[in-house]
Amino acid sequence: MIYPNKVVIHLLDGNTIKGTAQSPSLSDEIITVHTVDNEFKKIKADKVKAVYFVKDWEGNPEYSEKTTVPSEKETYSNVIQLEFKDGEIIEARIQYLPPTKGFYIIPPDANSNNKRIYVRRSALKEIKIIP
Repeated sequence: MIYPNKVVIHLLDGNTIKGTAQSPSLSDEIITVHTVDNEFKKIKADKVKAVYFVKDWEGNPEYSEKTTVPSEKETYSNVIQLEFKDGEIIEARIQYLPPTKGFYIIPPDANSNNKRIYVRRSALKEIKIIP
């Protein structure tokens, strides 16, 4: 694989693409992925729901991932709740919510397969700041 990060890209149409990719910048309009099938694909960012940076492509299907952030406060980050247009809800830590087309979040479960997630704003129904 060419790129440094293992990713699972979730598209707005429900499909997924597994491969490696560079970390998208907050303003990228195209995301290039080297797929596990050894193809290079250029994906329009406006077709992307989220890019999951993963430890491995298969994960652990039997693991029950935590989707809420523990209640202890940390001063370096805020907790947000994201509701995607497809109904998925995730809580996550974020240091800063930039006014860009995409942003990175830190998943709530350190033991999950997801290390970080790049979220496209256009895939969201709502963003809530959790006090």
